[in-house]
Amino acid sequence: MRRSFALCCWIIAFAPVFAQDAPSPRPLMSGPMVGHVTDSTALIWAATNDQPYDLELQFRVKGDANASTRHAGSYVRADADYTPVVFALMGLQPQTTYIYRILWKDESAAEMTTLDLDPWAAPANNGRSGEFTTAPPAGQPGKFTFAVSSCMHYERQPEQLSWRLLRSQQPSFHMLLGDVVYADTTDRNALWGHHLKQRDVVDFANLLRVTPTYAMYDDHDYGPNDSDGTAAGKENSLRAFNEVYAIPRTGTDKTPAAFYSFQWGDVEFFMLDGRYHRSPDNAPNDDAKRMLGDEQFAWLMEGLKNSTATFKVLASGSTLQASGGDGWRVYDFARNRLYNGIMENGIEGVMYLSGDVHASFIQVHETGGYPLVEVVSSGIANSRTNSFATLAFDTTAADPTVRVRIIYGDGSVPEDRTFKMSAMKAD
Repeated sequence: MRRSFALCCWIIAFAPVFAQDAPSPRPLMSGPMVGHVTDSTALIWAATNDQPYDLELQFRVKGDANASTRHAGSYVRADADYTPVVFALMGLQPQTTYIYRILWKDESAAEMTTLDLDPWAAPANNGRSGEFTTAPPAGQPGKFTFAVSSCMHYERQPEQLSWRLLRSQQPSFHMLLGDVVYADTTDRNALWGHHLKQRDVVDFANLLRVTPTYAMYDDHDYGPNDSDGTAAGKENSLRAFNEVYAIPRTGTDKTPAAFYSFQWGDVEFFMLDGRYHRSPDNAPNDDAKRMLGDEQFAWLMEGLKNSTATFKVLASGSTLQASGGDGWRVYDFARNRLYNGIMENGIEGVMYLSGDVHASFIQVHETGGYPLVEVVSSGIANSRTNSFATLAFDTTAADPTVRVRIIYGDGSVPEDRTFKMSAMKAD
């Protein structure tokens, strides 16, 4: 039986120290996972098939012996089979590291001792602890690095060691660009089952509990291979997507889809849903063929025109040119409308991120004199190279830069390129 969302009241409490919880006979079904983080808030996700209202989250500033321990409010997306719980941490300080712990309310506080967690160690306290660092204030120039990956297959590669290498880059946050699971269905329960199995991969779970994670689905974690807006049951895929991540609100009041935006310092990110409103790949390649749908495209252009960020990053599973059958390459009208919208509105500093093709590389597309940088990052756990990408922004420089590195699972770096803001505009 489907029940409506329930919102627990905010609870603020104080305790002298953090504590090491005693072994519990009730482990979490999955999690924890750090989701959307701002300069003053954070979302922490977990899932249980027990009593979700019996869970609580404690957090405090890391490394400060005098820091008070606080409790986070939560909301429960109640369901008979899977119950995701999202804890909302409020009143945080910018660029500050916090440790957190999820407990069952009947676990004894008397058994607790102070503990600062090692973010690179194996999961502590039954895997119910972690840490994260808040974002800088929105719009503030600064330096940060984030990682982007896609395409992982827990059945083909149950041991996914590239996550350790990705964590060693110490990214401020991490972005998943689809094919996180190869469910190939719109069945919500099946999608949930696949995501839970992927999150049982130890090194992936270790990453999620210490690194803010954003996501967008692609075909295999949305529906069948190369699926589009005609997929039967796509509303179930969208529901599952919103349940298994703790991300900003998706879509709009009038347009259901998985697209959303967020900001980190002086960089704004637009996560694009290239599936929910997409025309079939084999539809006539004319001006009726859509990749994003008109409403999402209008939302994107409005966001880009209003953005005051130095860099604007578009992210979607579909590549601009690399895929000859399931990407923007066979959507001429949609691709040209995107390019023209960027150039005609004088929008500077735009980049594009993608996945899908089980290889990682950098391409620069000359679009009417606008060198649009695309970073393709795919196959971290379903390819020959097991690769991913990192992007390091520096918006404090007189000419802001972004350094892009392609990193293979063996530690080699086949591409390491730096792009300047001054070149990211039309001639």
